[in-house]
Amino acid sequence: LYGRSAGADLLSQMANRLREYLVVDDVLISRFSNSIVLGIKGEICFTTYYQQIELLTLIPFLIDNNETYITLKIGYTTFDQSLTVDQIIHQSDIALSKARKRSGNSFEIYEENSTKQLIEEMEIFNQLAYALHHEEFLVYLQPKINFTTLEVEGFEALSRWNSSRLGFISPIKYIPIAEQTGKIKDIDLLNFKHILSWLQNRLNKGKKILPVSLNISPDHFYDPLFLENIRNIFNQFNIPPQYIKLEVTESIELVDLSRAKEILNQLNALGIECSIDDSGVCFSSLSYLPQL
Repeated sequence: LYGRSAGADLLSQMANRLREYLVVDDVLISRFSNSIVLGIKGEICFTTYYQQIELLTLIPFLIDNNETYITLKIGYTTFDQSLTVDQIIHQSDIALSKARKRSGNSFEIYEENSTKQLIEEMEIFNQLAYALHHEEFLVYLQPKINFTTLEVEGFEALSRWNSSRLGFISPIKYIPIAEQTGKIKDIDLLNFKHILSWLQNRLNKGKKILPVSLNISPDHFYDPLFLENIRNIFNQFNIPPQYIKLEVTESIELVDLSRAKEILNQLNALGIECSIDDSGVCFSSLSYLPQL
């Protein structure tokens, strides 16, 4: 908001306060990139100093004559002479990345499995584009059972990935990475295509078909090309629209109600039904539902 020089000034103010708060011998306070680095010599655990460091957030800093409060994200590691400076910084950076994922003031310590997890995430990221190009994503159909008649009344489509290089990868691992990289939209559309193709194949063989619901990611739902992409794929098949239901998780943060209503109305115009998945998980109010 205020520019790089203001950011540098803020770091300087923080360092000056830390000199007051940390009454410890052999403390190194320095700047590295856009962060402050603390080097504390001794065997005492970092958590001993955390309360003193957290004092930085209680009193505002002065930036361009404006009082500004901050929050702290801290990554730390313990080290000895067996580690190089680069390794120490690398480990602290990994811990800092974990701390940034949490809200408010937070700190994380570097753990050995953190590097292993990062390597796994990078491998998944690298394979996502290949998997989409070679259509490695599959759709598993989970039946919906009527408890009264015990008959299957429909299916929920579940996205699964069996990578030719990495093997079977849990959705818990690849979906967050796909969302962060924007690949989730392509996965949604590929799954939609697979579902329509399966239904079309059954219709062509004169077999019975049942409604199938598919989860749509929040990022994809608000994408400017969402409706156009759904319409283009849907028009490639001769599937009656009542056999398709799109589910949007409540974490979509339906604050842009006018945009959401516009999208839902256009889907309804196609004959495609929609529903809110995981209702009540994120929102305490149900007032937005009647509007949709």
